[in-house]
Order: sequence, then C-alpha cells, then structure tokens
Amino acid sequence: MKLFKNITIIFGIFLFLSSSSSASLEVKNVTVTDGAGRERDRLLTSENIGLRIEVENVSEEVERINYRFTIYDPSGSRVFYHDGNSTPGKVGISASQLRNIPLKFYTGPGNYSFRGEAFTVMGDREEKDSKRAEFSVHSPVITLNYPHDRAQDLRDSPLSFRWSSSGAHSYNIKVSEDEGFRRVIWSQETPSDSINYPDTSSDDRRNLKCGIQYYWRVIGLDSSGRRISSSDVYSFSLRQDRDSRNLGIKDIYFNPIMSSFPDNVVFTAKVVNTGSSHEGDIKVDFFVGGRQAAQKRLPLIIPGSKTEINFNIGLFLQENIQATATLNIDDDDSRDNILTRNISVPVPSRWKDVPKITGRVIDRSTGEHLGGVKMRLSGPRELRAVTSSNGSYKFENLQPGNYIMTASHEGYKDSEPIRVTVDQKKAYPQEPVEMSRDIPEHTPESAWKVISENLPRDIVFKFEGYSPAEMRLIPDEDINYIIEKIKSGDALIRDTRIKIE
Repeated sequence: MKLFKNITIIFGIFLFLSSSSSASLEVKNVTVTDGAGRERDRLLTSENIGLRIEVENVSEEVERINYRFTIYDPSGSRVFYHDGNSTPGKVGISASQLRNIPLKFYTGPGNYSFRGEAFTVMGDREEKDSKRAEFSVHSPVITLNYPHDRAQDLRDSPLSFRWSSSGAHSYNIKVSEDEGFRRVIWSQETPSDSINYPDTSSDDRRNLKCGIQYYWRVIGLDSSGRRISSSDVYSFSLRQDRDSRNLGIKDIYFNPIMSSFPDNVVFTAKVVNTGSSHEGDIKVDFFVGGRQAAQKRLPLIIPGSKTEINFNIGLFLQENIQATATLNIDDDDSRDNILTRNISVPVPSRWKDVPKITGRVIDRSTGEHLGGVKMRLSGPRELRAVTSSNGSYKFENLQPGNYIMTASHEGYKDSEPIRVTVDQKKAYPQEPVEMSRDIPEHTPESAWKVISENLPRDIVFKFEGYSPAEMRLIPDEDINYIIEKIKSGDALIRDTRIKIE
C-alpha cells in the first residue's frame, strides 16, 4: 500500500464564500423605468419595466462590482429577484440595469419597492450597499356598470354611461350600430369614469332612435394615448313610453354591529323604491377600490319602501376605502342606481398594520423552489402554513413577540429553527429557507465504489494500491448528494481532475 496522504479528486464544482461589510461602494441612485427607458413611479400591469442601479467605487482594490435586483409587493413579500450582473471595479461611477421585465410579479394594486444592491468580494469579506425606489402598479381593469348588457327600452335623459376602472390615464367610449364597431356613431375621450350622451346632434345619425339595438364599449389609454385595455361589448336600446319604475341607492356605510375583525367585515347599502311598481330579483354589485368584492340579489321591494343589503367582504384591514354599490336595473332614472362613498373603517388597534412574516423555501443544493413544505410558527400565535408551488409562504395577523419558525418536507431534513422578533407593524421578509435532502452518509469505501463504477478504467487504474480513506472528494460538503445522484443515474461524471500532493 502506497502512503501518499493528500490525493484529491475534483469534480469541477466551485464554491464562493462571502461576508458582509460596507466601505468601498456606495449606491448613488436606483431607478424604475418603463419600456421606453423613461423614469416612472406609476406603472400599469400591461407595461414592461426596467431597473437601474448606479454605484460609486472609491477603492482601486475592487476587481468587480456585482449587483442584485429585488422587488417587494405591497405586503412586503419578495416577488422578483435577479443577480448575476457585474461590471469592472473601476474607480468612479458604474451602473447596471435590467430592461423590458414583464410585470408577471404583480400581486395586486398598490405601492411596490425596488431594492438595488451592489457588492464586491475583497479578500475574506463582502462589501455592499443598497438603496430603494418606490413605485406603484395598477391593473387597468374596466367593468361596464350602466347601461347593463342587453338593456332594453331605456328612457334616461340624458343617457349616462358609467364604468369602474383602475389605472388607465383616460378612457375612450364608443357607441356603434354594429357589434364589430364598423359603424361607430359617437366617440368621446374623458379622464372620468362616466359621461353623458349628447341629447341632440346636427348629424341625425348620432341621434339615438327607439327600437334600435346599439353597442358600446370603453377603451383605456395611457398618458401617450396608447391603448392598454378594453372592456367587454354591451348592447342597449331605447323606448318611447315612460313607466313609473325607480330604485335608488341612498347610502353606503360600514356596519360595525355585523362585522368581526379581521375575517368578517360587512358594509351595508340602503335601497329605496320611489316608483309605482313592485321590483324583485335585482342584482346588486359591491366594489372596493374599483374591484368587485361581493354580489347580492334583492328579492322584493314594494313601492315607497326601503331595505338594506349587507355585503360581507371577508378578510379586510384597510382603514380608508372607496366603496361603490350598483343596482342592475333599467328604470326611469339611472343616476341613483349607482353610489360611491369614501368610507373610514374603524379597524381595532390590535389589527391595525398587523405584522406578517413572508419568505420562500428552496432546495439547498439546486436552489429550486419547494412547494408543499409544511411551515410551523411558534410564539405568541401558533400558526401553520404550506408553501405554494413557487415555494412562498406567509404568516399574517401576528402579535408582537419572539417567534420560532421551522420547515419540514418529505425527503428532506427538517430546517434549523429560524428566530424572528416581531416588534413593529410591518412585513418581515425572510431570507430563503434552505432545506437539505435527507440522504444517507457515505463512507469512503461506499463512495469510491459508486465513483469507480462510473469512471473510465484508465482513471481507476491510477488509484490501484491506494486506500479510499486516503482520497478526498471536492466539494466534500455535497458529496453525499452527488454520490446519490450518480448512483441513481440522475447525474454523470463528465470530467475529473486529479491532484496528488
């Protein structure tokens, strides 16, 4: 037996270690731009965005500057991450940017935060700095409210068109004699979400006539006049005789008696019948911030009476909202069929800005996101969660205090306990939880047996006379995972390097 002690087989896997510090680099500016490269702080979901990090380096020792791009949604959860960009470490100003990023990370309207970070490795330490830029994202969703689809025998004077939307800079409404809008008789642009049709026009074709079916739709435009969204197409017709039919929404308010925070929050709409006919089976929609939150049906309301409709919108912790209720009825006066109110909700202090813990779970070896991981949070509140397909988890409605979080998943070792102190009313995004596969520990003999069966014979011949205990495999911290992959056929040895010391 030969007695060489330091024989190394290197599989070409390289490790990079870093430590934190901050001295040579300063992030001077981070910006968010649209697809044309214009700096913006308000964007629509239909647009692409760009991210830019500008950094100043004052040290000649810096060889390269590396960049990380991270975006957090309104809840504080990390929804976008990119690294790998770098520039030479010259003294002075350097910059890196990403262009034309689709807004696939959109989770809902509100304020998003871009965190731009620059770092460099100098010796055994990592020096870094970061800045944030805030921007808002809104969805240009257009919902037509009135006239309702296939509305017949309307007698509104003037005829008022109304819609709910969120995010568009302005709106173009079109009325046509055909569903394909090849015979448009009226088109008008407005920044508002309603407009009246003109009573009379010198062009007789534009004067709406009884018994004819017309079609209308609304197109959303950005600040440059480009189309960014379009509503469905609705139809309507007019009638000549007037019936005494009129329902109206007189008020909307938060209902504290029926509400129980945070899971059951109720708003109430008051409806009156000022017409002379019985009305029933009327659909009533309720919107919060331009988005439909609930729908009810009004069974029966007799002339001269009033009733209340309660909308339970579920989990809700906003203190100030814009609420809209609409009656889906074609009556004599459509103006009171819709009502919008700005409402203050008295959220109890124990639920205001309740903290939350968010993050993702990944495979330590591959970096892949792990779905179906069981998360457990222990502390002032005992909670359970399961990660989604992209590995994300969220614990909400937390009370202040110290928490311990653990993760478990079939085929993996349980994670190390993660300690989180919640002492402010904010989101607490966590670094990714790394989970290691639960694989057997290999002895030098069992490892060499698997490797030797998958190496060319001329390589194996070079180790005749050596004990497996005299060999070291790099990287040794991942060797059990690598051996299992080779053993199962999921990995192949494509190259080897042998170093004898």
